[in-house]
Amino acid sequence: MSVSESFKRIESWLSKNAPNVLRQLNKSTVTNDELNKAESILGAKFPPSVREAYTHYNGESTDSTGLFGAWRWLPLNEIIEWNNEQKQNVQKYKLVDFKPSF
Repeated sequence: MSVSESFKRIESWLSKNAPNVLRQLNKSTVTNDELNKAESILGAKFPPSVREAYTHYNGESTDSTGLFGAWRWLPLNEIIEWNNEQKQNVQKYKLVDFKPSF
């Protein structure tokens, strides 16, 4: 099943069972160029399914109750911000270098 097909099923279920969660998803305006730039900044390649997911939705709103249980799906810009914060913490606290993985 493709990511697009999966989202159709998820959207259908959410509209009937959790419409508030569906409303909290950010409609995507993410482009391939933005995904490429994010990969370059993060130093990691997104799997094709993750890239496709971000073309449907750009994560969830900040007040989201969470599509994935209590976990919030971060918008692309917040992933980059979080990654930068982790890199700063590595330097500040002399931690083991942080490497994102997907």
